Amino acid sequence: MRKIKGFEKKEMDAYKVRLRLLREVVASGSQQAFADRIGIEMKRWNNYERGYPIPREIAFHLKEKLDEPLAEWLWWGLDKHLSPQFRAKLKTAEQRIEARTKAEAELAAAKKQVELIKKRIRA
Repeated sequence: MRKIKGFEKKEMDAYKVRLRLLREVVASGSQQAFADRIGIEMKRWNNYERGYPIPREIAFHLKEKLDEPLAEWLWWGLDKHLSPQFRAKLKTAEQRIEARTKAEAELAAAKKQVELIKKRIRA
């Protein structure tokens, strides 16, 4: 993938997080459901989430389908033109993702503890 001048790793990572957050708001996490909802191929959306830039035509398409001016928010995190309702949905989705991430980490730690206990019992 070609580097974009002025869009370093930190910005690229934040861009990808915002794309995933948008997917969470619109389709509760599923790339296929999201792609179906907005009318593009899932593979194409997956490429964007991996860091490929969203072209102008897709930004316009998202605006039309979701009735929100998302381009500034997706690229730079600027949310001043988003509706208060959509900002609230983003906040809720962000909290849901954080809770899911925390639960997954706790589950992984618990599984590790179980494996350690099993090893002790076998020894």
